[in-house]
Amino acid sequence: MVFRQAPGQLHNVGGNVRNAKVKYWVITTYSPDKEDGGVWINQDAWFNLANFDKDVSKEYQLKKDGNGVFVFVIEGSARIEDQILRRRDAIGLTELTSFTLEALENSEILIMEVPMQLPKELKNI
Repeated sequence: MVFRQAPGQLHNVGGNVRNAKVKYWVITTYSPDKEDGGVWINQDAWFNLANFDKDVSKEYQLKKDGNGVFVFVIEGSARIEDQILRRRDAIGLTELTSFTLEALENSEILIMEVPMQLPKELKNI
């Protein structure tokens, strides 16, 4: 279940509205889309701050072909594929369209999706 609030507000995903039980939430902090709910940046990159309850698993779909993802565990621990990440650990992922993140404990995670190639206009500088 997704509850989209006003731009720049919390995206409450999952949970039970009646009992206000939330399994995870994501805030899009920076985005190339002015209507995405975050701060607009002039780059095909997305920065998302996510909080997960223990044992919650979520698939992240990359928003643009050719992008990669840098995942940084601020607090807690998580599993991505066969890699376990603990507090202050990070992993870079390339050449994929999605990945599954599983919270091994209550966790705060920064997910940064960024281009892996320079734009054509910058390649010959």
